[in-house]
Amino acid sequence: MMMGINDWKFTAIIYRLIALVYPMGKSNLNHHLLHIHKGQENINLEFKAILPESMKYALVKGDEIKVQERKAYFDGILMDITARKRMEEQVRVLKNNQQKLILSATLTAQEKERNKISSALHDSVCQILYGIKLNLESLERSNQLKGEFKNIYELLNQAIKETRHLSYELTPSVLKDFGFVAGIKEMAQRTGTRHFQIDTLIDPKADLLAADVQLYVFRMIQELINNCIKHAHATRAEVKVMLLQDLVTIRVADNGDGLKMNLEEAIRNGSGLSGIKNRVYLLNGHLKFDHPGEGLAVTIIFNPLHEILL
Repeated sequence: MMMGINDWKFTAIIYRLIALVYPMGKSNLNHHLLHIHKGQENINLEFKAILPESMKYALVKGDEIKVQERKAYFDGILMDITARKRMEEQVRVLKNNQQKLILSATLTAQEKERNKISSALHDSVCQILYGIKLNLESLERSNQLKGEFKNIYELLNQAIKETRHLSYELTPSVLKDFGFVAGIKEMAQRTGTRHFQIDTLIDPKADLLAADVQLYVFRMIQELINNCIKHAHATRAEVKVMLLQDLVTIRVADNGDGLKMNLEEAIRNGSGLSGIKNRVYLLNGHLKFDHPGEGLAVTIIFNPLHEILL
């Protein structure tokens, strides 16, 4: 018995061997076995085989034997390598899961550090700036120095505004307090200016996604919007998040300069795409870049029901 097939049921005729092959591998095996007379002297080929009760992996090894000038036949062996391939797949899955665990732990640590810095900015630095402002106002009133500290007030107000903005960027509290839809709209409102408009179309069902997934998606959109401003010099961006047929589709498009380098080079240059790529990887998703005539469109698709190592 070979690969679960009784010897009396299997003959070593090439077309019967090809009939067992998984559809995606038929043409490759067919090419190698039926065209050995075109100069190919040996074969070492792996393929999937469809059997009545299971899927098997096989290895064909052999050589072309020339009988006459125009006649030759293939002499070789067929080996069942299913156990080896399954072991290799298990090793691959274990390595993949290990990489995801390390990456997930790294991103979790980053979020904790962001939360710590955000709290320090909001609860400490902002309060100190408010305290300085109140003391100056008291000093101004007691010494009748009306208008003397106008420039200082303006600087303090700017510092307070910038500190609050940084605190929000580090930890978007609205995401936790009011949900994903409100969080994205709040980000669009805060980031948008009269020189840069952000339109949003967010599926209300996005609020039902797991909290960790919401944060991942929020960070990816946040980084893509930052790229629109800093690198693409866009004046308009559109953010769409849709949930349909167990898939989440995120699309961020702009009218900027587009991506002027390949993806791997952009990631090496530290444009924030590395973080996006890592999160897409953890979500078992797909990342796609398009140039729809003007600007750049980035599409991310993943299934939130898949097991995710977060």
